[in-house]
Amino acid sequence: MLVDTGFLVALYIQRDKLHSQALNFLQQNKQPLITVSLKK
Repeated sequence: MLVDTGFLVALYIQRDKLHSQALNFLQQNKQPLITVSLKK
């Protein structure tokens, strides 16, 4: 499953309004998570 930066930010910052939803998703999800790194 491809995740974007918004999910990672919400997961990391506890005061983010989507933090609890991101954490819940991470706990329930069984699929590997993939993100993209744009390195030049």
